[in-house]
Amino acid sequence: MAEREGLDHKEEHAEPEFILAHGIASQLNGRRVLVGSRHFLQEHGGVSLDPARETMALAAAQGSSLLFTAIGGELAGVILLEDPVRPDASRFLDGLRQTGIRRIIMLTGDGEESAATVARKLGIDEYHAQLLPEDKARMVKALRRPGRVVAMVGDGINDTPALSEADIGISLRSGADLAHEVCDVLLTRNELEDLITACTIGRRAIGRLRRNYATVLGINGALMLTGLFGMMPPPVSALLHNLVTVLVAANSLRPLDGHPAHGAPPSQTLHTTGDL
Repeated sequence: MAEREGLDHKEEHAEPEFILAHGIASQLNGRRVLVGSRHFLQEHGGVSLDPARETMALAAAQGSSLLFTAIGGELAGVILLEDPVRPDASRFLDGLRQTGIRRIIMLTGDGEESAATVARKLGIDEYHAQLLPEDKARMVKALRRPGRVVAMVGDGINDTPALSEADIGISLRSGADLAHEVCDVLLTRNELEDLITACTIGRRAIGRLRRNYATVLGINGALMLTGLFGMMPPPVSALLHNLVTVLVAANSLRPLDGHPAHGAPPSQTLHTTGDL
């Protein structure tokens, strides 16, 4: 494309410096080049973004993300990134609410305007924008402090501190390798709704374990009492004990349905999600 347009794209800059969650810095013809977010250019480069106010307003209305380029301390260009909402995001959030998740929070490094646009589209009441990786981790830690169970869904490098801090860190197969390393649950398909299936199966598995435990404890306790008081011969008691064990084991082998049941009880779990 560059050759067709007659653009000179030879690499003449110095070794680039990658600053996590901020941007890229380099040198070109003795001048410092910055490419990154708004706060990176303003706070670290001292670059004024006033000439790009109209473009920033347009990006906010469209829900686009922004990257800024500065050369020699002056704004040189603005890049609008279209980051469309995943087609399955709305169904995913509706499914979470049906399973009883009480609180859904969006944590994002995007600007306030873009975050508000996405939150409005998805019906998310609570969101926090312009967050650095350490900000996300700090928020997750604060949310856990009252004793809540926090699940964090994220697939980027910027999400890894929060994934590590959460009770349950969840990532997608398409996510960054570092996110794969630190997460507790990795969805092997890039389908958010698989998380709802996993939650439903997990809850039903725990429910079955509790019922099996109560069954074994109750029946075996009753058999012990009848044996102590001589109300049942030992061979019959032993036979019933083994029969209960076999029945409970057979019940454990039954497949678990991953479809959420209607009217599921509310969950105490607080679910935080990264960028959707």
